[in-house]
Amino acid sequence: MKLLRRAGASLLLDKRYADAQAKFEAALAQDEKLAEAHNNLAFALRMQGVQNFERSLQHYDRALELKPDLAQAYMYRGVLFTQMGDTARARADHQRLLALDPDLAAQLDAVIVGRARGYGRAGIAAQFE
Repeated sequence: MKLLRRAGASLLLDKRYADAQAKFEAALAQDEKLAEAHNNLAFALRMQGVQNFERSLQHYDRALELKPDLAQAYMYRGVLFTQMGDTARARADHQRLLALDPDLAAQLDAVIVGRARGYGRAGIAAQFE
């Protein structure tokens, strides 16, 4: 299972989102309670387009249900809310991030106000904890 998650993370970094999606789905089929895999699956789905936004949101929500302090999930769910035009919920995630990871909070703030376009690697949750 760790190999699936590592492979998925590597594919995300290579921007091979559909392939990464398959790896994270396989990992979650073996253990549905992997918060980081839900976060990374949500990221892979979101990066494949608006048609995946609702499903992406479900996985971000599940990641946070499993691990309420997973800063990356708040960051990227906030980005998703911004893409969906829901600034109020993006700001709520920003507020939560202020306590968890001020650097990610600053990045999310930049996205919300339109100063940032790229999101870097921060959305890929650690797979080796």
